[in-house]
Amino acid sequence: MKATFSDFLTENSMCNGFANNQDAKKIFEILSEDESIFLMIDSAELGRPSLEPCIEKIEKWYDENQNCQIDFADEFTRKAVGRMVKTILDPFGYEVSGRKSLSKQTGLRFFKTASCYQKTGEVKLKVIRQIVEA
Repeated sequence: MKATFSDFLTENSMCNGFANNQDAKKIFEILSEDESIFLMIDSAELGRPSLEPCIEKIEKWYDENQNCQIDFADEFTRKAVGRMVKTILDPFGYEVSGRKSLSKQTGLRFFKTASCYQKTGEVKLKVIRQIVEA
């Protein structure tokens, strides 16, 4: 089973302040979408930060929600987003292997670095991609 927002809070007790924060839950949902997971795993396999292919979508969502209950200018909040990625990738066997700067081509405003991951942990879920006739 894919990781849940509750799993994120359980694994990161320092983030319990986000427990009733609907915007934090929405960010977790965006990162938990199958397409986001595929992109994060692909990025990990290329040796790039797993958050990199999803962060533009996250920042765009943030910009479109002016009454957002979170603040990406806050370092703790940005770290919490990184911890969300860690929780989401854990069931696929991916563990943090370091940090890198995010691509400057993306024009990001808030996120500058993110964790890289390698498949070194216990695999509980796997991705199976198929090409089938329509």
